[in-house]
Amino acid sequence: MTSSHLKYNMIMNKIISILICCFIAGCFFVSCEQPDIPDVPNYDKTEILTFKVYNRDKEEIGTPVILSEEGTVTITVDASTDLSNVFATCTLSSGATLSPSLGGYQDWSGMSKEFTVISASGKRSKSWTVTFKTK
Repeated sequence: MTSSHLKYNMIMNKIISILICCFIAGCFFVSCEQPDIPDVPNYDKTEILTFKVYNRDKEEIGTPVILSEEGTVTITVDASTDLSNVFATCTLSSGATLSPSLGGYQDWSGMSKEFTVISASGKRSKSWTVTFKTK
């Protein structure tokens, strides 16, 4: 083979290699393409699924009752329970957010607070009232 044939073969091999890489990369990107996700009902839920409250000693206090239809959470505690510095946490529907957030120890001595749960899709929201009542 002449040197011109060798150069030609080397160039063709490079071109074929590049085309194969482009084809593989193209297949990868097409397979990873995300189609538009339809408005999946799970992403529109605005529920409080669980609600727990802890005292400063990290002991769970109260018995929560969640009434989704009414948008209420009622926690029954002993009359002697100090609600001026408690930590509350909750579980929401998949991807939903709570406003305002529950972050850290808070004063619940007012016995009631209002919250809004916003669905993961952002299309729906629901008002919730969390109330403490004594036995």
